[in-house]
Formats: sequence, structure tokens, C-alpha cells
Amino acid sequence: MSSFSSISCWIVRSHCSAQAARSRQGRKAVITGGDSGIGRAVALAYAREGADVLISYLDEQEDAKETQRLVIEAGRKAVLISGDIQHAAHCREIIDRAVSELGGVDILVNNAAHQASFKTSQTSPTRSGS
Repeated sequence: MSSFSSISCWIVRSHCSAQAARSRQGRKAVITGGDSGIGRAVALAYAREGADVLISYLDEQEDAKETQRLVIEAGRKAVLISGDIQHAAHCREIIDRAVSELGGVDILVNNAAHQASFKTSQTSPTRSGS
């Protein structure tokens, strides 16, 4: 299997009927968080179904370049733009780039998310009075 997880593949396949695939032919998609995971799986699926994609990502340049390579390999156009979608000006820049480089926006996949990891405690919490 390629670099994205099998669960991502399952999610994308389960939502990609033949009719939906035909409806993406020639479309232009903006995918936030499109550099890896589910975002990458969606970008690749849409490209294979005939859509050009703009991939918005925070700062994972290597991941974004790999997603771009996969989309281009599928025969579609891939535009990359990095930045933080918490800022309205950046969101406007994403859409402006999609309009100028893809010719518009037909599909928006808002997939960007914050990921965090936490160390677990070695001991169990105790209750007062126990």
C-alpha cells in the first residue's frame, strides 16, 4: 500500500461511486490539509477521477511535494500553497490561487485539523478519600 493509511483508502473508496467519480471529471478542488493522511487520499482519488487540485497545507513541505507528485502522476494538475488557514488573508489567498491557477473552485474539502500527542501518566490518578 502507498504512504497513506489503509483507513484513509477505505474512507475515500466508500464515498467514490462511479457516478460521483464522473461528476469530478474536469472539476477543480481545493483540499485543506491535503498533504497527508485523509487529505492526501482525497486529493489522489479526485485526481484519478479527473479533477485538478489545490493542496493547502501548514508547513509539511516534503509531504506536500509527495502528494503533488502523486496527483501529477495521475495525470492532473496539483498546486501547492502553505500557510495557516486560521488567518482570513491566507484563506483568501488559497481561493485566489485556485481561481488563477486552476480556473475556479468547484469542490472544497475542509480537511485541515490540529494534531496533538500526549504522554500518558505512568501511575493511575488517585481519588481523595480513597
